[in-house]
Amino acid sequence: MMAGLVTPGQVAEARRDLGRQLAAWREAAGLTQVQLARRIVHSRSSVANVEIGRHSVTHAFWRYADREVAAGGALLAAFEKVDRLVQTQREQAARVLDRQRRERAGCAPPESMPAPDGCGCGLTVARWTGRETRALREAGCRCAGGSARQRCRTAAGCVAATNGTERKSEARTG
Repeated sequence: MMAGLVTPGQVAEARRDLGRQLAAWREAAGLTQVQLARRIVHSRSSVANVEIGRHSVTHAFWRYADREVAAGGALLAAFEKVDRLVQTQREQAARVLDRQRRERAGCAPPESMPAPDGCGCGLTVARWTGRETRALREAGCRCAGGSARQRCRTAAGCVAATNGTERKSEARTG
């Protein structure tokens, strides 16, 4: 995995590199794009677009292509690496968007709202729904519901009320 944020440019370059690998394996196997496409039941244009990194295809595509060009799992492994990179980039982008949404709403991120001292539950207070609050109570957690807001100095919108009706985001208090 790469350190720092994965950029869309890094993902695009990884896809282009993967496509170049497919082209090299296909040529080494003595196949044209049309021949490979027929063998893996895809169109020639799909193969061509994958080879230039312009098209994202499924795991099955890479499994069949790997088999047909006799890559011995190399193409499939390279695809899985790119797929993990894409997933990492998506997760990072989602976290950034979530953080921005929380900042706009004035609600502190969950990691800045620890459970109250002495509680011992090890939970991070964020937005508990009524169902989560009930589950915490059933588990014997002393910080569920309104007392969590008081002990964590958290505004009502950041920890749902016992009945689950308080849902708007407010900033963490004092």
